[in-house]
Amino acid sequence: MKILYAENHAIFAAQVCQQFLSDHTVRVSPNLVSAREALASEKYDVLLIDYDLDDGKGDELVNACRVSHPELRIIAVSAHEAGNAALLSAGAHAVCSKMDFDKIQTVIGSPAPTRKEPVLETTRLVLRPLQLDDAPMLAKLAGRREIADTTLSIPHPYSQEQARKWLETQIRPGGTSHEIVFAITLKENGHLIGTMGLREIDQEHSQAELGFWVGVEFWRKGYATEASAAVLRYGFEELKLNRIYAHYMTRNPASGRVLEKIGMKREGLLRQRVKKWGVFEDVILLAILREDRAVD
Repeated sequence: MKILYAENHAIFAAQVCQQFLSDHTVRVSPNLVSAREALASEKYDVLLIDYDLDDGKGDELVNACRVSHPELRIIAVSAHEAGNAALLSAGAHAVCSKMDFDKIQTVIGSPAPTRKEPVLETTRLVLRPLQLDDAPMLAKLAGRREIADTTLSIPHPYSQEQARKWLETQIRPGGTSHEIVFAITLKENGHLIGTMGLREIDQEHSQAELGFWVGVEFWRKGYATEASAAVLRYGFEELKLNRIYAHYMTRNPASGRVLEKIGMKREGLLRQRVKKWGVFEDVILLAILREDRAVD
């Protein structure tokens, strides 16, 4: 088993590896930066994480790993009850206090509990995990040419089978690696009206890309703005991101207005950045930083 051990006391970490983890391949990281680099460069089965690290608190990394590495088994190993509680709250699967490291093999081998997917609520909307039975409505809404026209990943026409195959790639515990997508639904009746999510989640640089679409019949009702504000808040508060960015084609100014309403600032024009249906399209890049929200 391949283990990443986030621990800033080198002598203690060496003793643990020698006494209790000698049957495994272990890499020790003393801080958040080196742990993020390790996770970005190699695949690990288990993350053992202390709460107090050289450059921050371990719950920051646990929060990020919930989405970027959903398959990773995370075990809190702080010497303090409060530290382990914070790591569990952030998403760790189990606890093995430093005083109980003789039990670490049992904890590592125990089955991981099912992790609950996030659900976001706004005044009029519920942003919930995707479901396989969303396929018919997903195909109906995303199948409109107007939706495919300004999105890169949605083909036209778009069948129920295509929708189902895409849903199957998304419906996994913790979402897919580096991405989390929500179904946008109306709170009053549960009807699906679109999708929104964060992709390219980069824990090393603490950033991600916001993307969304809303069904044509639900345009001009403020739903995209309401949903994107909720996902933005989730990205900053739960995933501890520092920067969230988005792109839109210049001929789709409505998306640009949504992004500006949630506080994003224009960073530049990317000329002929993408190709849609044989035509090169100019794209505008916007972003918002954690400090921008603090100012607002």
